[in-house]
Order: sequence, then structure tokens, then C-alpha cells
Amino acid sequence: KINLPEGYKRRSLSRLPLHPKRFQKTGILKPGLYFYMPFLEDIVKDSMQERVLNIGNISIPTTDEDPNGKVVLISCNIRYQVMDLHRAYVAVDDYEESLKDNALSILALKSRGKSYKDWKDKETIAKLESEVVDELRKIVTDKWGLKIHQIYVTDNAASTIQRLAYEGQPLLVPINTQNNNT
Repeated sequence: KINLPEGYKRRSLSRLPLHPKRFQKTGILKPGLYFYMPFLEDIVKDSMQERVLNIGNISIPTTDEDPNGKVVLISCNIRYQVMDLHRAYVAVDDYEESLKDNALSILALKSRGKSYKDWKDKETIAKLESEVVDELRKIVTDKWGLKIHQIYVTDNAASTIQRLAYEGQPLLVPINTQNNNT
């Protein structure tokens, strides 16, 4: 996949580059007759209603002195609304996926330095939600045309993480080749 310069999009059917200044009609189409030539134009439509986006789970290490290292697994939802479809479509490649990635990054940054006991405190979670909303609004409101209503921490639970490193090579286990009959 070839990356396009900033501001460029791809047409939905032909996947050809679309210049950001090429939009002739933006906003809501009014009643009337319109000619649509699919080999020249794309019509982008999207709902302007509020939506809830599940941003998935993120694992946050706690500051507890535990030899195994306690980890809290957090899941969140974002309630948002598209206010300017033109900016949402042109400013970022996939605004929902980018919103999810930015929210997870901010959530990870703002969640550091808490103990396991902090995750059971309602005020700590409310403060975290407020901080993430404020930071996310700085990014997406003016640049992307999205309105962030609220972020909800839907679940937080203690968990353990086990990572397996694999670099594409089969794991070789040494076999004892010595003869035990001696």
C-alpha cells in the first residue's frame, strides 16, 4: 500500500487518489436532481447521530511492590458525534480507528503511576475519564470535526500478562543425545 501525501484520500471504489481540494459539494444534499458519475466522483455519507465506540482493552502496570507485577486490564467506551463530516473524512485516514488509537494512547499515559487500590476508587476513575476527555478534545474537536461527549471506563480488573517472544524461527529444544547404556 502506497502512502499518500497529507490531506489526500482514496476513492472508495477505484482506490485512486483524491485531492483534498477536489470536494465540490459538501454538507447535506438538498432535494433535487443530481448526476453522479462513479468514475469521476464519490459520494460520502455518514450519520451525524451520537455514537458509542468501544476502544477495547489496555493493560496498565500498577505501582504495587509485587514480585509478579500487578497489572490492571481496563476497557472503555467513547461517546462521540461527527460534527463536520468533511473535516473528519479529509483530516485523518480513518477517524474511528484513529480516535480509538489516540484514546488508548492518552488512557495509557494518564493511567500510569497508580496502585491497585487506586483502581477501586470511584474518584480516581472519574478524574481519569475527565483527563482523557480533555486531552482527546484538544486533538479531535478542531482538527477532525468530532465532538467528544464522554469516555466511560466500563471495566477494570486485575490480570496477569504473559508474553511470548517469537521471531519466526522454530524453537529448538536440545535433545539429550548421550547414550545412557554406558
